[in-house]
Amino acid sequence: MRSIEVFHTLRMIYPFLASQRERLKALDLKLDDIAGHPIYGPMLDSAALDVTGRGEEETDPELAVVKFTLAKILLSIIGDQEASREYAERKAVEWRERMDHEGLSFLIKVGREEFGMDITTGDSLRIHFTDFLKYKPEFLRLSQADLLNGYVQVSKNQLSWILKERIKQDILKGIPKKQQFPEALEKKAMGIKGKIRPKRRILERPGVSRLTMDALPPCINGIITNLEAGTANHNAHFVLVTFLHGLKLDEAAILEVFRRSPKFKERTARYQIQFAKERGYTCPACESVKGYGLCPSDCPRNNPVANYFIFLKNRRSRPNNQDMEGKSRPEAQEAGGKSRPEAQEAVVESRPEAQEAVVESRPEAREAVVESRPEAREAGVESRQGIQDAERGT
Repeated sequence: MRSIEVFHTLRMIYPFLASQRERLKALDLKLDDIAGHPIYGPMLDSAALDVTGRGEEETDPELAVVKFTLAKILLSIIGDQEASREYAERKAVEWRERMDHEGLSFLIKVGREEFGMDITTGDSLRIHFTDFLKYKPEFLRLSQADLLNGYVQVSKNQLSWILKERIKQDILKGIPKKQQFPEALEKKAMGIKGKIRPKRRILERPGVSRLTMDALPPCINGIITNLEAGTANHNAHFVLVTFLHGLKLDEAAILEVFRRSPKFKERTARYQIQFAKERGYTCPACESVKGYGLCPSDCPRNNPVANYFIFLKNRRSRPNNQDMEGKSRPEAQEAGGKSRPEAQEAVVESRPEAQEAVVESRPEAREAVVESRPEAREAGVESRQGIQDAERGT
């Protein structure tokens, strides 16, 4: 077979890379000097925001690696293991998403040179089974993989997920041991300790007994259209199944939605539905759905589930309304709170404020891949010590 082509165009910033650590070392910054530094001082506030889950992407390489290092020092001072795990997961997911836009050669280089992974590119992209088992996400199984001479065949997407887990572990290992840091850093850490976002916030909302087609957000409408045409990809399947779980539809009702696909296999679909539910996956936020290329227009809220209940609330009576048990459904709905007909089916009603509650996705789940076939799922220091020593966790 022809060897796979590899190419690399680095467009993003990855503070965890060895080259970035060398950049930090060259700056020769001292922890005592950070807070009052005219250039790097503001990174202390940026790092604090990042720890609390409210940070923004830093586009300057030097500032990015300083912020990353300060964030880990703040986590060390806070001393909350759950907060550290949440930060590590969130940043690993963020960088995995960036790596999706890189060439395959970059991912291979990161795996080999940064993490010492045994990756081959002969007839296909493969990784040694020991690295596979050590860093694979839950949805990948060795028993269902193509194993040849000790190497597991993986796709570029699967390799990015494997790298994501290794990045997460490296972030956690890189958090310095508890010690006395400069007062400015200690004060900043204590100031944000109570502001760290919980892993997820799920507010109670009503469930539905049937799916109301003309209350669907545009993204879900499009996914169902593609499902009926047999062209829905693995990201579409994942968004759809987590969306339907978010509506609290039972398994039988969700199966009926997937039954619309000409490729429908009940055993596969049932496994997919149960897998997402057991893992507690929630519907990705609209930003992620846009990243999948599945969002045709903007909606009032930042999650398809929340938008469904807003659209459902704003519907008005009309005799030709259809639900999933009807014989037809509208071809498309417009985003926003435009007037929509009343449903014929029964809907479990709740307080309006509960209907508009926002569901925030778990970071570790919003990019998880559920394939249409189970066997193919892809889915520190003394106060004058250099900041680079703190970054190494020594």
